[in-house]
Amino acid sequence: MNDTPAEIVTELGETLRQTPMGVALSGDTTHYTGPARSTGYRWFTDPAAWQIYAPEEHPHEVKHFIHPEVGALELTCQRLVDPGQAHSLLVYTAIPGSESHEKLQVLSVIGTQTLR
Repeated sequence: MNDTPAEIVTELGETLRQTPMGVALSGDTTHYTGPARSTGYRWFTDPAAWQIYAPEEHPHEVKHFIHPEVGALELTCQRLVDPGQAHSLLVYTAIPGSESHEKLQVLSVIGTQTLR
């Protein structure tokens, strides 16, 4: 999975491991432009959220990122859950042939390097 952004996260949204593309996508200057990255924290700390934010509720969410080198990315996030450890594998993909797909291909080449 070297050419796909992916990460393993805890139930609280803490990143444990990332693919090289995941590191390139989650760099210090990349901005996630969607709602809170993980509903896990709210789910565990706010009983009112239990019915609203069930972990399996939105397994294929579209995420929007702004990367400093390639710009805006629209990626589908697929979540695979390990119920034994409460960890999840998040895999980010783009529609083949889309602008975001082309940008992911550029990121797979440049990695965490800057073009300037």
